[in-house]
Amino acid sequence: MGIEVAIGIMAVLGIAFAVWVLKYNAKVTGNDRMEAIHKKIDELNGVIIAIEKIDRTAYPYEDIFNNSGNMYKFYRIRYEVEGRRKLGYGVLIIKQNAYGPALAMNTEWVWKF
Repeated sequence: MGIEVAIGIMAVLGIAFAVWVLKYNAKVTGNDRMEAIHKKIDELNGVIIAIEKIDRTAYPYEDIFNNSGNMYKFYRIRYEVEGRRKLGYGVLIIKQNAYGPALAMNTEWVWKF
């Protein structure tokens, strides 16, 4: 009966570690995306008021993002430049590589200001 308990404990620890890794990676990815948006607004000499992740249907421009091999993340960005409030959008295009390390991806931003 001792070996079953040890296996059970190892299984629980393995699952807990996997959940922690997934949460950590999600947080790092989210921080990287926010950093890219902040950097772009800084280039415009702007100050961010709010960033919202939105659905594709809320994107007001022509939807040219239709490659089934890519994933798309849409963001609405409210910012201020020289005392004037503005609205912009960022679309993150995530492309899965057909070669290289497993799950290797390339990303590219498309901005509308």
